[in-house]
Amino acid sequence: MQELLQDFWGDLLGVLDYKYKNNIFNPELAALILCANEQNYKELLSLKSYKEFLKSDNFYEIKMLQIGVLNSIKDNLLNPNELCYYLEKLKDLKLKNSIFSYLSTAKQDDKIELSNHFIDEKNKLKDAYNELKNLLSADLKNKLDEFYKQLENKEFKIAFSGIFNAGKSSLINALLERDFLGVSNAPETANLSIISYGNENIKVNFYNESEFNALKTQASLNEELNKIFSVDFKAFKSVETNFNELYNYTSANSKMSIFVKDINIYLDNEYLKNNISIIDTPGLDDVVISREQASKEFLKKANCVLYLMSSTQALSIKDLDFLITYAKNNPNSKLVLALTKSDLISLDEQIKLKDYVKTRFNNELKKEDININYELFCLSVNDYKKDKKKGEINALKAYLNDVCFNSISSYDFTKNIADKFINLIDLELHYLENINNSLLLDKNDFLEKIRQIKEENLKKIEEKNKLENNLNDYLSKKYSFNYYELKFLAKNQASRLFDELNYDKNYSNELAKRVIMQGFKDLLNASFSSMQNIILNDFNAIKENLDIKKDFKITFDKLALEEIFDELSSILDKFSLLDKENEIENKLNAIYTNINLNLFNFTDIKNNINSFLKEEFFNKYHIEEVKNTDFDNENLLNINIKKIEKLQEIKEKLK
Repeated sequence: MQELLQDFWGDLLGVLDYKYKNNIFNPELAALILCANEQNYKELLSLKSYKEFLKSDNFYEIKMLQIGVLNSIKDNLLNPNELCYYLEKLKDLKLKNSIFSYLSTAKQDDKIELSNHFIDEKNKLKDAYNELKNLLSADLKNKLDEFYKQLENKEFKIAFSGIFNAGKSSLINALLERDFLGVSNAPETANLSIISYGNENIKVNFYNESEFNALKTQASLNEELNKIFSVDFKAFKSVETNFNELYNYTSANSKMSIFVKDINIYLDNEYLKNNISIIDTPGLDDVVISREQASKEFLKKANCVLYLMSSTQALSIKDLDFLITYAKNNPNSKLVLALTKSDLISLDEQIKLKDYVKTRFNNELKKEDININYELFCLSVNDYKKDKKKGEINALKAYLNDVCFNSISSYDFTKNIADKFINLIDLELHYLENINNSLLLDKNDFLEKIRQIKEENLKKIEEKNKLENNLNDYLSKKYSFNYYELKFLAKNQASRLFDELNYDKNYSNELAKRVIMQGFKDLLNASFSSMQNIILNDFNAIKENLDIKKDFKITFDKLALEEIFDELSSILDKFSLLDKENEIENKLNAIYTNINLNLFNFTDIKNNINSFLKEEFFNKYHIEEVKNTDFDNENLLNINIKKIEKLQEIKEKLK
């Protein structure tokens, strides 16, 4: 590595850390990084597109990125042949020929050592927790337990999607190093499955009556589905079963399958041990609106979404429709395009296929003015089973590890917990310092000081209780959309469309759709703005009431409205809107009342506000209990000083 970089940079090489790790999975990006050298770097850095693609604007960073690429090759995260393919396209940029020689003989490690920032930080916080629970007062210890529980319960979700027979079950088996999902027992496409860590068990959950009747209402819009759902509701309690019996609930031949809502699968599996959950979603072209939306809700909440396509049928129109819509509505998500069954084509064809998929997808994204970062892998479970050192499944595992455990979001999460621990330490230190100041007094003054503190605390408790009632009233407040407005809208739109049809016999379905879309957009935009103002006013009022000065930024995601509009647009494309007035109204009611408007619950925003207010209230109105104690100032002083030293030591470790 050092010899190669010396050839690249000559006297400009300088002192570098050759153990530097920066996992890079994109061969096109890696090729652009490796093409830089002492002859061309100034010209490259003058190009805006080059700097934006590399997210770097100086040649020292480029050299470190080159080390990152070379170590990624060594760790089997990049295919040297694929890199050569992209470097050949860049030959006009004055490449060093030594790179081709290096790649032709590059040695790759059999096993990748995966770093795990989250687990490292979690272990550090666990050590701090075990020490602090013996040092903090009871009230603060309860808060410490609450924060530690948040750490323990942190989940990482990996969602799988794709058309039927894209190889989801096989790939999940490969990730888990266990053949537990097979053709005979894999839940069929209409069932959403969540695979989590736990004692080996399967739980089948069923729709309740209102949920099932909503499905029936939607199914009535489609002739084929209407036949399937033309059954009366049957109530089933959740059932615990095993893999051999699972097929009895999920098979299309089972009379119970139509009532199955989702399936929880618990496995004692090493891969899942760090609170990873794998979500296997049903088909995303489901005519049943709420079932399709349930899948999309899970995709939205996932840390990473894997969209699977067979290497022999990659990037169909159906694939592109889903991917473009998903990218448009989730531009900040982590998306992986996984080309499965790559053993059906040659290695040379795999490289060209990846280039084709990437070029076509990028062109479609550009047309729609969508900017999303994604990774692309070509995978063969069959080849992986034969030789686990080869192929890109190991690279995929490394990427998922980085997304879950080494991402900015996981770093921010552990830092947030550490900051909460530090805040509790500061409260305890403040209390101990006050007590120590009192202990420096003589006995009579000490006892008088303790009496005064207790008296002040009683007044504070009375004030705190009054304010806490106000806080609890606010915390329990919920926001929701008034569905009656949609019923009213459906009625008015049906009446208008029927009048238009009577007036103009050539009135088209497309015109009807425009009328419906415009009315729906106007209603939801107005409701969103109105509820946004209500939430901000309520928040500012409670902040003022509690005398909380700290700022808290509330961000409303109006982009999510566009996702709802796109959803309605695609649903309306499936139905004729040229009908009798009552039939139009029934169709619109079936669509409107089942379209997912959870956005208007503002659940995430309200939960974040509630967490902020609870913590700020606790910090501002925390009252430390003063214990009755014999006056033994020298002994108590020494105990408290040692406790203060230990707390400060833990605080430094957490910074």
